Amino acid sequence: KKIFCDATNDELAFATILLPPQLDFSDMTALVENEKRRLRTFIDRQRRTDTRWNDFQLMGWWEVDRMSFGDFDSCGRNTRLALDALGFPLMEASNKTIWRPHLHAIVRKGELSTEEVASALRKETHTAKYQVDIQPFRTNRDVGGNIQNIVRYCLKFRIECDYKRPDAQGFIEAEQADE
Repeated sequence: KKIFCDATNDELAFATILLPPQLDFSDMTALVENEKRRLRTFIDRQRRTDTRWNDFQLMGWWEVDRMSFGDFDSCGRNTRLALDALGFPLMEASNKTIWRPHLHAIVRKGELSTEEVASALRKETHTAKYQVDIQPFRTNRDVGGNIQNIVRYCLKFRIECDYKRPDAQGFIEAEQADE
């Protein structure tokens, strides 16, 4: 709340950035640390070339989904394209779990548009199809409600296979409907 307390819906967006699928969970720490470095370097580089990036902020949470090799065929079209472009295993790996790390983040765009931020990420650092998804905040609720929905979504903890839930911006309503 402190970071985005004075922001409006127009200034904020919800981002998801996919990382390459992993067969070995012990590699996850190095992958995440490398991604943090890449994002910091990316933002610093953008700020050096375009002052509109000076007000850009990103606050994120890491999530790791699990799946098996056979789950690939039941994924949606865009998910299959993204996983394939990110190096999904071509052959079944002895019934091993496939880990799908990704970052969920609230983005303060500053003077940039949602499209400019997404385009820069896709061009510079995250070039796989559907690897970056950035959605503007919903304007039908106040900014505090949007932030609350996204933070609760990002902090969820579930151990389930093929868990399907509405997007982050509708998370609280979906939880209340289940009660």
